[in-house]
Amino acid sequence: MLNVSDLQRYLPAEVKFYLKRYYRTFFPKKLIIIFNPTSRCNYRCSYCPVITKFDYTTVFPRNEEKSVEDWLGAFERLPAAMIYIAGGEPFVYNGLADVINQLPKRHQIVGIVTNLSQDVRLYRKIRRKIHIRASFHREFIGQAEFVAKIKALRDRFYIHVNIVATPENLPLIEEIESGMARENVTLHVDPYVDINFRYSPEQRAILDRCL
Repeated sequence: MLNVSDLQRYLPAEVKFYLKRYYRTFFPKKLIIIFNPTSRCNYRCSYCPVITKFDYTTVFPRNEEKSVEDWLGAFERLPAAMIYIAGGEPFVYNGLADVINQLPKRHQIVGIVTNLSQDVRLYRKIRRKIHIRASFHREFIGQAEFVAKIKALRDRFYIHVNIVATPENLPLIEEIESGMARENVTLHVDPYVDINFRYSPEQRAILDRCL
């Protein structure tokens, strides 16, 4: 069986993003799950649709979150699936490492998105090889500290960084990308999407160089 998690460790970032559009061609009948163990997050990014623009914890509050046993029971009843873990910030859910470690072997975890804000020891509790998409939020953590965490974890995980090209981030995007590259860290830039915002021609020129 093709192990997507292992494949992601070796494919260059630009190849993975190109192939993403053909995902259903490669896996036409595969069950794909986006697993949100929590809607909570310890950051409040101004552009976040889950936490700031609409607080999903008003719909899915902490006291209604499922236990580790609940989630494992649910996954036990499902056929083989590819699972992508998101949130909120998944690692503020107590017991996430236990869910990941005890998942039935037929399931593949193809990725997990995290702001990488938790103690490194928490991430290292995970025994399965997974792909981490680390979101860099420079308004909450410095680049040097963020990269230090990546270095502490890259022996166990494939880690790829993404950043949102907000108006505040955009002037520094190329500098951030260069700094990451010096540390052998790949960076993916996501456009800032908001119904009330449009990039100026000058901003668009910067963004186009990074996409």
